[in-house]
Amino acid sequence: MDYVLQLLGACTSVDKADRENDASDMQLSAFEFRQYQTSLESSQQRLVERVVNQWVAMLVKGMIMRVNGFEEKTFLDRDLLNLELNGEVYPLDALCRMEMYKESDDNIVNIPWVVELTFDFEEGETILAFAFDRERHRLQFALTLRVLRTRNPSLNLAGEFEVITRDEEGDENGPSLRKLVSSNRYDVQGMGITVVISIGTLKVMHQLRSNNRHVYLEFFSDYPRRDKFLYARSSYNNLPGSVLLTDDSKKNPKDEEKTEEGRKKGEQALCRIDFDLKNVKLKIPKVPFTIHGRLMAKDDFFPTVVASFQLQVTKEEVFDRRNDQPVTKNPDFIEVPLERAWRGEGPSEIAALSVRFLGYVKDDMVRKKQSGQQRNASCRSQDSGSSDSEGAEEGEEEDESDDEEEEENDDEDEEGNANALGSSGTMRSSQTSSGQS
Repeated sequence: MDYVLQLLGACTSVDKADRENDASDMQLSAFEFRQYQTSLESSQQRLVERVVNQWVAMLVKGMIMRVNGFEEKTFLDRDLLNLELNGEVYPLDALCRMEMYKESDDNIVNIPWVVELTFDFEEGETILAFAFDRERHRLQFALTLRVLRTRNPSLNLAGEFEVITRDEEGDENGPSLRKLVSSNRYDVQGMGITVVISIGTLKVMHQLRSNNRHVYLEFFSDYPRRDKFLYARSSYNNLPGSVLLTDDSKKNPKDEEKTEEGRKKGEQALCRIDFDLKNVKLKIPKVPFTIHGRLMAKDDFFPTVVASFQLQVTKEEVFDRRNDQPVTKNPDFIEVPLERAWRGEGPSEIAALSVRFLGYVKDDMVRKKQSGQQRNASCRSQDSGSSDSEGAEEGEEEDESDDEEEEENDDEDEEGNANALGSSGTMRSSQTSSGQS
């Protein structure tokens, strides 16, 4: 297991026995970032864990970094709670602000990415400016310090902590549209980029293999989730019998060839179907992004996929509506090809769907800064609200179960048809993000 972790870069190359002898208990627990209770997904938490462990391994040994314009060897102490450089100690719990910006190419050519760390001491504030040659390295270094800062058991959670970014010009009015839409958002439902989709006509060019004439369209922003703003579907529509691929059609391939030739000459489709899917809102994490869609056949138990398609969203389709700016472009309908879902001979593109869509960003996409007290208050209010709602739900379920038992006792003949309602109170464990402190 240690060998696999070394290949992934999730731990140091020092032997386990030597690491335990040279490190304190607090330092050993830092290498197990999975012990933290965060609101991140498992894949995201593994990524953060690997980044933190890589930088911890380098900083414990000592790194030559450019600090305040000079090269200094920077260390982390045994407990991973203090930065040491030039004979001075900077506790991470005194860190109160991170400011990230990019120097102009005229001043610093090789290392333009800077993060300023502000430490709040009783004597006053001290600023250390760390410069990096890559933006990715700066972000990883800042993330590591924030994670290690939360490990201090005596940390004041009510204190304020600010993260300021001003990498581009015009940052006074907020980040640019290019940077705003290219940044990945994990809270897609709340902070995602809104895409408005309208469906025109479905043109069926070839016969379809379907077990039902009732079909519908569906769109996925985050497959297979069908939550609000991540999934949309149309109502049912009927396919004419002439477009369904039957056994007779398979036995007479000449008819299909004739239909193909006639369609090529006149560019006529077998049929056209209109779906009532207009101005539907989906949210995506960033652009460019691919929205997946399917043409489904109705079924009582397992709907069947008839065809699939993809909708490519690029920066050209996203508009900036911050400060109530109007949309200056009216999108046109484009034809998206549908590929068949069954195997066999024949063309892969069997239909074309006309789609019109546009995306936009608004002011509510920029996450508002909160102090530590506000974050703690909001977490406590959410926890109390969830416990009250859970208690109310359990009480309602108990009342409903009592009513059902009385009905079963009064009417024994309908006992087999009574629906037993089990009390399944949902218990939601409170998750606290370590990065919020």
